[in-house]
Amino acid sequence: MDESWVSTTIAIAVTLFYLAAIAAAVEAILQARTPQGAIAWAISLLSFSVIALPLYLILGRNRFAGYLEKRDHMERESQALIHRTNSNIQEFVVPIGNDSPMYTSLFNLARMPATRGNQVDLLIDGDATFSNIRRGLETAQHYILFQFYIMRDDNLGRELGRILADKARAGVAVYVIYDEIGSRNFQRSRLCKQLHMSGVNVAPFNTTQGGRNRFQL
Repeated sequence: MDESWVSTTIAIAVTLFYLAAIAAAVEAILQARTPQGAIAWAISLLSFSVIALPLYLILGRNRFAGYLEKRDHMERESQALIHRTNSNIQEFVVPIGNDSPMYTSLFNLARMPATRGNQVDLLIDGDATFSNIRRGLETAQHYILFQFYIMRDDNLGRELGRILADKARAGVAVYVIYDEIGSRNFQRSRLCKQLHMSGVNVAPFNTTQGGRNRFQL
C-alpha cells in the first residue's frame, strides 16, 4: 500500500476529527444548559479533542433545541387561544385607565385583562389547602387537571387518589401530571398503577427521561 496514500488518509481523518470538535464546541456554546457547562465543554473540546469529543457526543448533547421548537409551537397555540378568549370575555373586563402602570405591567405579563365575577380564597395552611382541593375534586363534573410537584403513595396521596379514581370511573376526564424529580419512584408505586387502571391519565413531566440526561451539562 502506498505510504503517501495512508498518510493523506490519516491527515484527512485527523482534520475532519478536529473540525468536528470545533463544531461541537460551537454547538456547546449555543445550546449548553448552563454558561459553566458551555465554557467547560468548549475548552475541553478545543484542548483535549480526542477525549472530549466522544464524551460530548455521549453526555453533552441534549434536546434543548427541540424543547425550544416545541415551546414556540405551544406559544403560537397559546396566542391563538388567548385571542379567542379575549374576544369572548369583553363584557366581563374591568375597565382601568392607562394611568395605572401596575395594571399595565400585569396585563403585559399575563396577556389577559382583569375580569369581574371572580372569587379568591386565602388558604393559609395545609389543612385548608387540601380541604379545598378535595372539595374541588369532588364537585368536578367534566374534567380534572391535577398537577403536583410531589406525588407520593402515602395516606394523603391515596386519599386524593381515591377521589381521582372515583371521578374517572364516573366518566370525568382526569389528567394527572407530576414532576419526575420531586416524585421520584412514584411511577413504580402501587397508587400510580391503580390510577392508570381506574382510567386516570397519569404522566410525568420528563425532566430526567433518558439514562444519560442526568449527566448533561
